[in-house]
Amino acid sequence: MTKSSVTILVTGGLGFIGLHLVRFVLQKRRDWSLRILDNESVGRREDLARLLDEEFPQERADIEEDRLEVISGDICDADCVKHATKGCDYVVHLAAWTGVQTSIQNPADSIRVNALGTLNVLEAARKKQVRRVVLASSNAAAGEPDHSDYGPFCVKPLSPYGAGKLCLEALASAYWRSMELETVCLRFANVYGPYSGRKSSVVAKWINRILNEEPIEIYGDGSQTRDFVWAGDIAQAILSGLESPHAPGEIFQIGSGESVSIAELVELLRRVSGLDFPVQYAPALPGEIQRVLCDMRHARHLLGLSEMTPIEYGLPITWAWFTRR
Repeated sequence: MTKSSVTILVTGGLGFIGLHLVRFVLQKRRDWSLRILDNESVGRREDLARLLDEEFPQERADIEEDRLEVISGDICDADCVKHATKGCDYVVHLAAWTGVQTSIQNPADSIRVNALGTLNVLEAARKKQVRRVVLASSNAAAGEPDHSDYGPFCVKPLSPYGAGKLCLEALASAYWRSMELETVCLRFANVYGPYSGRKSSVVAKWINRILNEEPIEIYGDGSQTRDFVWAGDIAQAILSGLESPHAPGEIFQIGSGESVSIAELVELLRRVSGLDFPVQYAPALPGEIQRVLCDMRHARHLLGLSEMTPIEYGLPITWAWFTRR
């Protein structure tokens, strides 16, 4: 890979958010190159190939030769992470064990990947003199708000997944404050958009079930709320986290700033799809947050993020992508 002015390592870069970040950087920073470290447990190389075919049909050969490299490996392998980090200016740490329910079923592996894997990434970045690490956290680290403060100081995780993400934030803070490694933590809300075919979160899961003529499932009464954030806005937030002089040491919530109930999401999908699909109800699951609404003031102030994409715009594009697969 030809040396560019900036090289970014993206752990978990073959996943849904990673693909959107790759697309965004290739479009917006044409003198930057990307190196992906991924164990392909979720994302696949064919997902990246499809994105390049769809988004960069004329430039694909040059991009793969000069600006893009994929390394197969796991963040729990410290030597592999050190090798992948060599020569990188920045690291975006997206690799994770995702899912609240899977973390309850297997807390040891969830913590191993999300906490110890993060330690490997930060230590490699420190030793290889990386300029900055942007880390993907989650509102699961905050847990259930019991008052109006749902910002970075809310830390009451309900699940091992949330606890692992809180540990990620604590490690990032420690490396910034005691080892002078610039770190930025972004608490993502519920991300949706194209290229999420392998994702198990609610929008992707429901669209897949609708297209397979299966009923969608609601756990609880549907009154629980989520903040659904467009994947392109997440990519912009990551880039701002890499570049903003005010970001190091901070934790930012990244969402749309709008609250949508699960029952409202059903109606939005019915409107977008034109289908009256069946809905099944089941008891609420343990560890799930009832109310999620991101406070975007901190991110707007320090990262310069402007208005986020409304779900009324993003959901039809997402539905159309799934129907073309």
